[in-house]
Amino acid sequence: MQEVSHAEINPTIWDAVSGSQVATLEEIAPNLTQPTLIIWCKQDRIFHVTGASVLDLVLPNSELIMPDGCGHLPMLDRPVETGTELRNFLADL
Repeated sequence: MQEVSHAEINPTIWDAVSGSQVATLEEIAPNLTQPTLIIWCKQDRIFHVTGASVLDLVLPNSELIMPDGCGHLPMLDRPVETGTELRNFLADL
């Protein structure tokens, strides 16, 4: 879980994102109709895992995958598995 090794930068990132006046994903998601793959690791230490089900709920055409054994960046922590899930998702479209 590589994000833990760089935890000192997380408050800076959070301040930049949370201070924004941009609409939240929860506000704009119901208007997004394209198929969406949500890959959210169960051990994410940046954003709580319950956010995955919130996204899945508000995105009208989503698929949720919650792998075990990775952190905030599944494409770095589990690249083969993440790539396989993405390839399968795209093949089904």
